[in-house]
This record gives sequence, structure tokens and C-alpha cells, in this order.
Amino acid sequence: MRGDVMQWVGRLVAAVFGLGVLALLAAVVLLIRQAEGVPPWPVLLGLVGLVALILLAGACLALISIAVSARRGVDALQRLGGTLPVAAVEPEAAHGAG
Repeated sequence: MRGDVMQWVGRLVAAVFGLGVLALLAAVVLLIRQAEGVPPWPVLLGLVGLVALILLAGACLALISIAVSARRGVDALQRLGGTLPVAAVEPEAAHGAG
């Protein structure tokens, strides 16, 4: 269940990233069309914003991927938990305290 939630969060991050990229490109194109020449600062700031969006979205998606992988690993270990012998799980308790 949690893996499904994390996948939806990843899709939401990707959608917000896509909308942000479209908004930044639209703003840069609008500034270029309204200016008589090419305005260097708005274009530069738009490109810096685009790079920041890419880096933040990549970091977010990487963290979500790590969380999903960790959850799958925990689930796999829990499934294997019943198959291990008691001596392998608690070596000191199996030898006795005495």
C-alpha cells in the first residue's frame, strides 16, 4: 500500500515539475516577445529557475525511489523472517545464560 502512495507522490512531483517547466518557458517567451531586444536578465533567471526545478525534481524523485526500494526490502525481510532458525536470530539466547 505504501509503495502505491509513494508512486502517486512521484507522479505528482513529475506533474508539478512539468507544469513548472511550462510556466517558466512561457514566462521567458513572453518576456522575449514583449521586449524590443533580447532581455538578458529575465532569460538568465528563467534558465536558472529551470535548472533549479530540474535539480529539485530529480532530488525528490530520487528520495521517493529510495523510500520505495527500502520499503520493498523491509517487506522482503519480513516475509523471510519466519524461515530463519531461532539460533541464527538470537545466538546468545540459544546457548543459555549459564
